[in-house]
Amino acid sequence: MNARILRFVCVVATTTCLSCQSDQPTVAGPSPSPPVVPASPAPAPSPAPGTPTTVTTDAQLFALIATTDPFAAYRLFPNADEIASGSSAHQPLVRSSMNAIAFSALHNGRLPAVAKFPDGSVVFKEVRANAEATTTYAVMFKSTSSPLAGGGWLWAELNPNGTIGYSISNRGSGCVGCHSLGLGLQNDLVRTFERQH
Repeated sequence: MNARILRFVCVVATTTCLSCQSDQPTVAGPSPSPPVVPASPAPAPSPAPGTPTTVTTDAQLFALIATTDPFAAYRLFPNADEIASGSSAHQPLVRSSMNAIAFSALHNGRLPAVAKFPDGSVVFKEVRANAEATTTYAVMFKSTSSPLAGGGWLWAELNPNGTIGYSISNRGSGCVGCHSLGLGLQNDLVRTFERQH
């Protein structure tokens, strides 16, 4: 029941009103303004037509990044170096990008406070032996309802030929711990934000 109805009940009944915490009858008068309810965040953008939000196999994830929503069309991670030194898990160099769904969640190149990436987002890292030679694709695919998700993401490392280095069936068990460090938790487990300038 809202506050106005409770006050009306108190006035009509002229008995103890627990919600008012008073033994006195409530006198009719102007009601206080209802509390201000913070605005709901804007709805997350919908995945682009043809972009699956359900991925259940490594082969489906590879098909997604290779053909359905090809990583060649992804945008570089904003305000970060195009090629950077890798982390302890991804050596020696990395190039980070994201699909249009993920990019649409950003404001001025950053994920807003308490925001999450929408389902269908891809954060894509090319692990490189040198500036030109990619050895591994480290992929985060947002799928919050998937039983294979760890922290709302599917995690995989795939070789450029499609073979599996780290399967989504591992549910991010080797990934979520590191991605929870630093600023990871406040950035929906995406730690590349720590590399922005």
